[in-house]
Amino acid sequence: MQRRHLVQAASLAAIALAMPLAQAQGNTFKIGLVLPMTGQQATTGRQIEAAARLYMAQNG
Repeated sequence: MQRRHLVQAASLAAIALAMPLAQAQGNTFKIGLVLPMTGQQATTGRQIEAAARLYMAQNG
């Protein structure tokens, strides 16, 4: 039981210490898409990419 509490306390402390680091990084983040850009599904991949770019242009 003691070991379990020690592990929980250590995990909680690690999370508490990591939170300010995660918040200090800026507001910009990147989203990646895995899309088919060649072959039979290339047109679908291009349409999805265009839709994602349009959404980002309209909604930031």
